Amino acid sequence: SFSLNEFSISHSLDELLTETLDQVCELMNSPIGFYYFFSADQKTIQLQGWSSSTTKEFCTADGKENHHDISQAGVWADCVRQKKPVIHNNYASPPNKEGMPEGHAHLINDLVMPILRDDKVVAVLGVGNKQFEYTQRDVEIINYVADVTFHIVEQKRTEEKLLASEQQFRQIVETAEEGIWLTNLDRIITFANEKFANMLGYTIDELIGKSGFNFYFAEDLAFI
Repeated sequence: SFSLNEFSISHSLDELLTETLDQVCELMNSPIGFYYFFSADQKTIQLQGWSSSTTKEFCTADGKENHHDISQAGVWADCVRQKKPVIHNNYASPPNKEGMPEGHAHLINDLVMPILRDDKVVAVLGVGNKQFEYTQRDVEIINYVADVTFHIVEQKRTEEKLLASEQQFRQIVETAEEGIWLTNLDRIITFANEKFANMLGYTIDELIGKSGFNFYFAEDLAFI
């Protein structure tokens, strides 16, 4: 069974995707697994992760962070164009199998599932090289799995974006020449930079958790 929610708490997005693909590959009896994110303009697709077995045994392509034009992709991207899952049980036979970068895992067969939100493809989950042919039952299983796992993956993507934004914000305000502070709805100080603390004659630790109404500049205390 999938325990990705708990796994995602203490692992990065890349680690989560690898674990997701490892579990999917085991479930689908497939040594190859890959995960692509689709761009908002619906024109490019970006490799985001391989399963562990794909990386170790099959693939030498360094495709991460590269955006591939979907119009130039081969049959593996049919699921994006058609917005439905596709199966290729004899991958050598399609006439349009171009689009794989050099060093890409050699596919014998594959099952590729688009993940849709608001009728737009947001990601692609694929498995390949199953010993036997992929079936409609496999489609039903991976359709459910892809939808559930994308929800977890998207939560992790959002979390990492927020964390990056927070780190950038902290770097800016902590080095600012102006005094900056934040309060919650109860007017309790939740953040203060060094400049603001110095202006009030307190340390940052003394400010955090205090009510904004209770602060006075050090030189004003003599008049209270």
